[in-house]
Amino acid sequence: MPYLIMIAKQTLLGGFLLTLITLALAPLSAQEKEEGEKKKPDPGEKKVTIALGENGKPSVYIRKKHISKLKLKEVVEVAEDLKITHAGTCMFIQKKDGTMEVVPAKEIPMEPKKRFGWVFRANTTRDTLAFYELFTVPKDPNWNKNVSVSGDPKTAKTDLEEPVWDWVWRNWYFEDGDPLGKHMFTLKIEEKAIGLEFEVVEKKASK
Repeated sequence: MPYLIMIAKQTLLGGFLLTLITLALAPLSAQEKEEGEKKKPDPGEKKVTIALGENGKPSVYIRKKHISKLKLKEVVEVAEDLKITHAGTCMFIQKKDGTMEVVPAKEIPMEPKKRFGWVFRANTTRDTLAFYELFTVPKDPNWNKNVSVSGDPKTAKTDLEEPVWDWVWRNWYFEDGDPLGKHMFTLKIEEKAIGLEFEVVEKKASK
């Protein structure tokens, strides 16, 4: 790290010997320069809060560099006061500090208790948003007893009314016996439907 060196210079003034002290910054070595560059914060790593916890502190976040992966090719205009600009499937990674990080993903490894789901960004002045979610699995549904099944036994339907804080999100988690293959979330917001397809794959064996 850079360090200060002290330079002392003596001079005679009015019969008094004064010591003038100058602080100079010593030059950085090549290694120190490299270490300094590594420590520079990456703007893309900045955390963008998606939800606050009961304590008023951020509880769910996404890294700024991942937001572009969720940007829709065309904005979904639900109404004059409601436009959906970003949407996608993702993993919710639990952190040691109790927060969850949203990581966009179209392939999600099957692992019991692993959280996954969707997130979308709403450009609106509304405080809450009422809509419903359809979650379709490829086969052998292993629905929890609290899940409402639609006419198709492979599709669960959930009515939602969520607060809008720039982002809206929801997560599920895997259980033993859940199927692999293509899955689909369909978000029905008023007269618009947003389909979010992803694939559940086998977890790679750790080396």
